[in-house]
Amino acid sequence: MDKFTLAIAIIMIALSLQFEQNLLAAGIIVLMIISLKSWVATIVLIGSLAFLFFTREAIGIYWPYIIVGLVILAFVLDSRAKNPAPDYGGGFGGLGGGL
Repeated sequence: MDKFTLAIAIIMIALSLQFEQNLLAAGIIVLMIISLKSWVATIVLIGSLAFLFFTREAIGIYWPYIIVGLVILAFVLDSRAKNPAPDYGGGFGGLGGGL
């Protein structure tokens, strides 16, 4: 799952909870978990859903800022989860020709 899809999923969940469409938010979570490839993104989505669901009455006018914060948190956690493979062959990938 790329970062753009994760950000759109968090925004869609937040909007569906803001308009009190809990079943739609649960459906978005189920579809995204089915298509996810990383555990970090799954945890971020479930954590975002729980946070937004339990604080939707108390956050009031601050919900756009909270959505932006959750999207930034998702980007940070998703980028930290990927470890790049070591670069063998000095960047040529074995195409050095015996050098």
